[in-house]
Amino acid sequence: MAVMGTTSVFRLDGGGGGGGGGSGGDDRGRRSRRCNPRASRMRTGGRRASKGSSGVKCGSVAAKRGGSGKFLLVGAVLAIQFVGAAALTSKAGSDIKVEFKMPKEAVVGSSIEVRCEWRLLGGSNLYSVKWYKDDHEFFRYLPDSSQRTQIFPRPGVKVETRPNGEQRWIRLKDLALQSSGQYKCEVSTEAPSFATTYQTANLTVISLPERGPEITGLSSHYAVGENVTANCSAWPSVPKANLRWTINGEPVPLENIVQHPPLSPTSNGDIPNSLGLRLMIEPRHFTMGPIQGQIKIKCIAEVGSRVFDFERKVLKAYVNNQRLSAGDIYVHAAAHSIRAGILAPLLTAILALVLLTT
Repeated sequence: MAVMGTTSVFRLDGGGGGGGGGSGGDDRGRRSRRCNPRASRMRTGGRRASKGSSGVKCGSVAAKRGGSGKFLLVGAVLAIQFVGAAALTSKAGSDIKVEFKMPKEAVVGSSIEVRCEWRLLGGSNLYSVKWYKDDHEFFRYLPDSSQRTQIFPRPGVKVETRPNGEQRWIRLKDLALQSSGQYKCEVSTEAPSFATTYQTANLTVISLPERGPEITGLSSHYAVGENVTANCSAWPSVPKANLRWTINGEPVPLENIVQHPPLSPTSNGDIPNSLGLRLMIEPRHFTMGPIQGQIKIKCIAEVGSRVFDFERKVLKAYVNNQRLSAGDIYVHAAAHSIRAGILAPLLTAILALVLLTT
């Protein structure tokens, strides 16, 4: 809340304020003569000297009492001002209720609607509604002015307003990266309160990548014990894409992540990114997924609140001795079928000879 107040300055002059300085005998004499001029004409000694001494004492006490009285007066005035300012602040805050609605994020080239709703509770009329970006005013609404609305050019701010009404909302169009920042809506009233209240909100404008991330370096088959080396590349964006890997839906440990040096931004300011993967295939990788013998390797790219991903599936490859075992089984099965094919006709011929001889 911003409240305009006044500060009063009091100037205090008068007698008794000139008694400063040191504590020597000459100084006391000078203060005595200022307090009691008659004492300056008295000679020291006897009863007159005693009166002069008494004059010095009375003058010093009067000066001290006068100074302390001033301090008390100034303190009382400052206390009254402080209480009055606090009361003004409390009253001003209760006269206006402001609600500021603005998206937290938007995409380059898009348009957003920003709303500033207010309620006047103290009986005062609306004086102005002002809109700011990073404390620079870009739009003003004065309901009682001949020119009710005014637009002030600001980098990254293109305003579209309603032709009529109280201008409780505006549209920001053709957003750019420069449109990011803090926005403020400030509402002020006329007499008798002259209150001012504002609300702020932050906007982040992002530039999305042209496409999702890509995975390179993966083979279609891996055997247990083999090493996997892959890379995920994200297209340029603002902010730079935050990359991460998952295997069968589980995050990849940090020790298997390869961080690459930062890449240079493009001509329009967008920044690419990449992230490497290096690990050894274990038996559990082929059993933790929904399909046995298959691994799902995914790269996820986050730009602001937007999420993009790319997934590759790799299958289990058998080592050489496993493949030989399968070949041996095939050979044995083929030999068995050959033997069965030879013995059957032979047995048939023998049976025929036996029948003929009988």
